Amino acid sequence: MLDKDILSSLRTFATSRRHFLQATTIAGTLAATTTLAPSSIAGIALAESAAVSSGDLGILNFALTLEHFENALYRALLASGLLSGQALSFARTFGAHESTHVAALTQTITKLGGTPVREQAAYNFPKVTTQAQVIAALSTVEDVGASAYLGAAPLVQDAGLLTVAVEIHTVEAEHATGWRFLNGQDPVPFAFAPPRTKQEVLNVVTPFLTVPSGIPMPSTMPNTGSSTNGGLKVVGAVGGIAAVAAGAALLRGQRSGVTEHE
Repeated sequence: MLDKDILSSLRTFATSRRHFLQATTIAGTLAATTTLAPSSIAGIALAESAAVSSGDLGILNFALTLEHFENALYRALLASGLLSGQALSFARTFGAHESTHVAALTQTITKLGGTPVREQAAYNFPKVTTQAQVIAALSTVEDVGASAYLGAAPLVQDAGLLTVAVEIHTVEAEHATGWRFLNGQDPVPFAFAPPRTKQEVLNVVTPFLTVPSGIPMPSTMPNTGSSTNGGLKVVGAVGGIAAVAAGAALLRGQRSGVTEHE
């Protein structure tokens, strides 16, 4: 079991956010609104080692995989100049959340004695040229993340961690709801949010974790890793439900410059 102080801190972090959108998920695809350039998926690693592929520590690293991708995507989109109005506001807020998640997960994995996976050197971002395409792309990406977290619930071994993880999961689901709303979709289309299996997640995210195309990553972006040395794992999305919560404790009192909804 996790230390009671850690769980207490996690709950404090989770409940401090005021949920300004209802949370749920919807299946989706980028095919209708964006174009992915052809690229090889050879060389994508599903797991770096046994330590990264099993137990709650493995789940943390799997979650960090998706958080790295989402964090990089938001940074690129914010730098693209395509966003304005409510979409720009959402992207800034949600992007800050993803950055917080990355920092929290990285610190937590290190504290627990693991080796955190690093951000891939580049990604195969969708080709987008309008704000409408950006909104559609982010709607799908956040949908996949939120539903993957639900699918990961049975994998979490620590009961206390699972409870807090579900609380933190709502933040990710709210992102999906917000983008669905701006995309003209029903923001809450289901009475019960559907989970995704590992394979269903892989079917969507694999094209992104390849040779980059579309939006270039800004030159000011920190390059913290490469696809051949501690690179991204496409199974990362599956474990997200536990990971975000576990990392939050280490950010208590350390979140500088990140605006949150209280």
